[in-house]
Amino acid sequence: MDKTAMMRKTQKTTSFATKAALVTLSSALLAGCLETTNPPQNPLYQRLTHTQQSVNPDAALGLINSYRQTKGLPLLALDPRLMQAARKQAIAMADKGQVSSKLRKDLLLNQRLKQANFPQTHPRQSKAAENISAGYWTLAEAFSGWRQSKRHNAVMLKQDATHMGIATAYNPNAKYGVYWSLILASPDTKPNKATTTTPRPKPRQ
Repeated sequence: MDKTAMMRKTQKTTSFATKAALVTLSSALLAGCLETTNPPQNPLYQRLTHTQQSVNPDAALGLINSYRQTKGLPLLALDPRLMQAARKQAIAMADKGQVSSKLRKDLLLNQRLKQANFPQTHPRQSKAAENISAGYWTLAEAFSGWRQSKRHNAVMLKQDATHMGIATAYNPNAKYGVYWSLILASPDTKPNKATTTTPRPKPRQ
């Protein structure tokens, strides 16, 4: 084989390798583009029918705050203590397969708040309110159902609330599957005692 033929063969081999590399690179870039153009599922519509899946608290906070804002009510903030109290209730209901606020004495709302160290001056007259429910598989469904219920809607629109906690629990063997707890509250602290002064005696005449 002469030198010219060898050069042509080498050029063809190099050209083929270059084209193959470009095809591989293009495929990788295309795959990357497809991944970036497919955003994660909206947490409002994410199905919670999985033991490791729970409601997105930030999404719930944003949804409820937007609703409260339309009613001229103050916005809420997530509170880890209320999250803890809500989680305990949701898990208990899922385990029992029952929607009840009185499954056990220690599961009463004021008791859960006490256990979570949420400030309460008068536990029996707590400033907290709770929505419990089951059967809603997504956050959007739960919000819609609560809004259509006068009692549940009143909890979401609790005027003096400043904080919230929300949780879900799933039991595939329970009738309703997904169990919910939403707590709205404001820390109830004892007011500072007013400073008392000795009254000045009236002058005698």
